[in-house]
Amino acid sequence: MKTKDNTFLLLRTMLRASSRLNILKYSDDRKTKRRMIGGIVGEVILGVVLAGLLIAYAFGLGQAGMGEKLPAMTGVVIFTVSFFLTLLKSGGYLFGSRDYNMLVSMPFEIKQVVSSKFLYMYCNSVIWTTALPIAMLVGYGLSGNLTVGKAVMWIVMMPFLPIIPMLIASAISMIVTMIGARSKNKSMTMVGTIVALIVVIPISFSGFFLSNYVEKVGVTGLMTGVSGIVDMIADFLPGAKWFARAVTEQDILSFILMIVVPVILYELFFLIVSKFYRKINSRLSEGTVKKEKKSVDFSLRSIPAAIAMKEWKRMTGSTTYMVNAFLGEILTVIIGIAALIVGPDTLLSIFLHGAPVTMQMVYPAIPFALYFFLGMVATTCISPSIEGKNYWIIKSLPIAPKDDCKGKAMFNLALMLPTGIFATAVVSIMSGAGVIGTLLNIGVIIALSFFSTCFGLLTGMKHRKLNWQNEVEVVKQGAALTLYLFPNLILAFALMIGSFVLTAARGPAFMQIVQIIVILVLFLVSFIFWKKAVKAAEQF
Repeated sequence: MKTKDNTFLLLRTMLRASSRLNILKYSDDRKTKRRMIGGIVGEVILGVVLAGLLIAYAFGLGQAGMGEKLPAMTGVVIFTVSFFLTLLKSGGYLFGSRDYNMLVSMPFEIKQVVSSKFLYMYCNSVIWTTALPIAMLVGYGLSGNLTVGKAVMWIVMMPFLPIIPMLIASAISMIVTMIGARSKNKSMTMVGTIVALIVVIPISFSGFFLSNYVEKVGVTGLMTGVSGIVDMIADFLPGAKWFARAVTEQDILSFILMIVVPVILYELFFLIVSKFYRKINSRLSEGTVKKEKKSVDFSLRSIPAAIAMKEWKRMTGSTTYMVNAFLGEILTVIIGIAALIVGPDTLLSIFLHGAPVTMQMVYPAIPFALYFFLGMVATTCISPSIEGKNYWIIKSLPIAPKDDCKGKAMFNLALMLPTGIFATAVVSIMSGAGVIGTLLNIGVIIALSFFSTCFGLLTGMKHRKLNWQNEVEVVKQGAALTLYLFPNLILAFALMIGSFVLTAARGPAFMQIVQIIVILVLFLVSFIFWKKAVKAAEQF
């Protein structure tokens, strides 16, 4: 019992240290409290919207006479979501964390330390692992197939559904980490990044292809096809299969297996991991030390250029950071290459799936459409916080806050400008936009890149979080990222729709004048944001 007590003691401590409610309760900083309230409200809204969509879909399945497919679908969805979310962040949670040395020096067993970190990761995913099955349960009830016994089984099994996929993803992450630790270079980050991108990129484009598929087969055809695929997948996923059988057939054996097997696998997994945990973390540290001893080219660089290089090394040293910050640029390049291979007409049909939009209306909207991907995340809203407790090194050096801001901005522009200009030029030329149209589009994407960089820098400097224990807290969940993301997406959408409407109403020539105005306004706003960001850096 003592082992369990210590595990939950560590878990409780980590949750209290990072909990928004705890910070809201004890913090005296009004700005921090407002940020915590905003984060809580945002998560609640996200959960409500997600639950509403799933309930509507589940109700649709029930109306189509396929309500009994919902338990299997729930199992498959939870397995998929839990697996991919864990795969993207388990390496950062379980290995190489900043509190490793402190935890292993305390009177806790290694198994207690690593299992508490897993449970902490589980708790941080609770919005997905709770909202999804509850929404599907409501939809299952609306379909007319729910009984009291089925509801009880559903609710009891619900917390155990994500454990098996999370353990599988953690095992993969551990293997990748061990390979990287043995090689003593950045291969771990590269392998993890490649695996994550292989998973994330198809998901990013899947919505567009799904929309086209729905238009061809209709909603009923889609539901029939999805239910067949779900049944096939569920047969290969133990958790999904047991969950579906327990609910639909009231199978007691499947109910017991759904509860007992995840607990047994949990114990076995962390018993094995505890044997290698010290060795993996030690090798990660050794790899860093040995790398620092290698000869380095001490060529002279300006201070901003040196900071930009530091930002590059920091990003390429973290799979989580690299996947989230560089994904937009990769997707933008993929679109540019796709325009060369399949042509802009095919891309237009995929992304707009039959909307009454002519090619002339598309020309001015090209940079705004690409900015949806390119401006997805700016490194400048992450980099001020990712320095963490090492920020004192920057503060102790003779580096002016303005130079620090310049270096961070240079790094983000070095990522955005080449990829944005390439994709914009290719898509514009292949679409027949002409010389002037192409040049204006390139000017717009450059202005948008500066806007993204300066806006991200402003949110990053105003909402620094240096006391994080895991980089996921700032790379995926940071207030700066949230405050950057939603206004930026709304702006890109508004500009794109506005360009369609103005071009249709007044013609391409008028829209070119509007583009020039947009470029000037974006540079002006970027300059204002830059000044405010530098001031925030100086006052920090």
